[in-house]
Amino acid sequence: MLVGVTGNFVSGKSTFQSMMHSFGFETYDADKIVKCLYTNKEVIEKIGKEFGSTVTLGENVDRELLKIIVFNDKKKREKLNSIMHPLVLEKIKQIDHEGKIVFVEITLLFEAGMEKHFDKIILVKSSYEIAKERSKRRGFTEIEFDQVRENQEPHHKKEKKADWVIDTEGDISELRKKAKEILNELEELN
Repeated sequence: MLVGVTGNFVSGKSTFQSMMHSFGFETYDADKIVKCLYTNKEVIEKIGKEFGSTVTLGENVDRELLKIIVFNDKKKREKLNSIMHPLVLEKIKQIDHEGKIVFVEITLLFEAGMEKHFDKIILVKSSYEIAKERSKRRGFTEIEFDQVRENQEPHHKKEKKADWVIDTEGDISELRKKAKEILNELEELN
């Protein structure tokens, strides 16, 4: 069973994923898949062609420079997503999940229209205020936080599409309890 774990920026997805990993389940992260794809020759060529050769000097894509280029330009961001999302989806489809439960963390799962490729979806959420505080602790400015969140569908819209919703505002033991409840349900379905 392939389970998508999604949620907005600094909502607690990685903490949830770490918990699933500690319970002995396979976990994948779409951001790591993207990072790996940025070392692929064909991807480097496509990115270079679209965003300029300064982004693709050397053997890799300069992710920081690319982020600066697409961050405030919706058309360029959409172009990048049109290149990367199908490649990420292809990698996700290759994940062996036959007879087992596998979790894939993917922030833009709904925004990229990938929900139909997952057997179940868990939405991890926190309030705007808690997420903003978490982002500050990670070194993001308030403006950067708002810009990232602006490009993500609000939680209340995602909740209707998810099979489970976990609020990460409580302490870690509360999250662990909720995670185990969902695991029990998933194991019954598998």
